Amino acid sequence: MELFTINRYNGEKTDEATKNEDAILQKILQKVEKRKRKKSTVELLDVESKRNETKVQPTSADVNEAKNASADETVSIGADVDPIVGDVPDVEATHFQVLGEDVDTSKPKKVNMVLPAWLAHPTVISTAIAPKSGPAADESVITKLTYLAPHIRHALKEMHMTRLFPVQTAVVPWLLEAHAKPPPFRPRDICVSAPTGSGKTLAFAIPVVQLLADRVERKIRALVVLPVFELALQVFKVFKKLCEKTDLTVCLLSKKFPFAQEQEKLVECYKGKYYSKVDILVTTPGRLVDHLHATKGFCLKSLRFLVIDE
Repeated sequence: MELFTINRYNGEKTDEATKNEDAILQKILQKVEKRKRKKSTVELLDVESKRNETKVQPTSADVNEAKNASADETVSIGADVDPIVGDVPDVEATHFQVLGEDVDTSKPKKVNMVLPAWLAHPTVISTAIAPKSGPAADESVITKLTYLAPHIRHALKEMHMTRLFPVQTAVVPWLLEAHAKPPPFRPRDICVSAPTGSGKTLAFAIPVVQLLADRVERKIRALVVLPVFELALQVFKVFKKLCEKTDLTVCLLSKKFPFAQEQEKLVECYKGKYYSKVDILVTTPGRLVDHLHATKGFCLKSLRFLVIDE
C-alpha cells in the first residue's frame, strides 16, 4: 500500500522554496535534453536498418550516455521533485522482429479438389423405362421379381404398378442384398440423386418394409426425416399402403397434430416400463427433437434404418 500526502497551501513563498523550485526546473530541463538526444540516436539506427545498409553501431560514448540517462531517470523522485518525465527504454530494446518477412509472397499453388470415391465414381442409372416386350422387359415386371416378398408385390399391384422404375430396379436389389449378409459385414450407406417423380420413395420404402416384416418385438427401427409436412404426409401414405398386409405400424409426427396425441401413439407404459407402439416413424426435424426432449420412453436405440429425404 502506498500513502500520498498533500501539504496545505498558505499563499506565502519563502526564499528557500524559490531556490528548490529553480533546482527542480533545472533537473527537468536536463532530462528533456537527454531524452531528445537518445530519441535522435534511435531514429538514426532505425533508418539505417530499413535501408539494409551496413550496420552502424553507436559509439561507446553514446551508449554510456544513454545508459546513464536511463539510470538517472530511474532514480526515485523525492517529495520535492515533480514526476513529469517517465522512463525511456534502452536503445537495444527498441529493435523488434517484424513478423511476416520470411513469408513466401509468391503465387500460391493450385489446389486440386479431391472427392471421395462414391462421389467421384457414382453408378449412373439409365432414365429409360424398360420396354413392354423383349428380354429387358422381364427385368422390371413386378410379377417376375423373385426378390420381392409376396405382400410387397400385392401392395404394388394395388397401387396400379406393373413394373419398377429404373432407380427402383437399381436400388431395391442392392439394399436387400446388403442387409442379407451375415453380421460381421455391416451394410454400407447409399446416396441417391434423382429428379422429383423418379420413384425414390418406393426405392427405400420397399426394402425397409420387407426387411422389418419379420420382426418379433415392436421398436422404432426405421426413421424417415423430411423437411416439411406435405412431403412427410406423402411418404407416410406410401409406407401405410406397403404395411397393410404386415404387422408393422407406421406413425406420422408433425406440428399439425396435438403433441399429447402423438405421445399416446408413440409409447405406452406398462408396470413402470415403457414400450414402443411404432415400427416406422415418419417425421419432420423439429417435431422429432420435441419428442426426444419431452416424451418419456421415446428413444432411437434400436434404430436400423435412417432415411433423410429431399
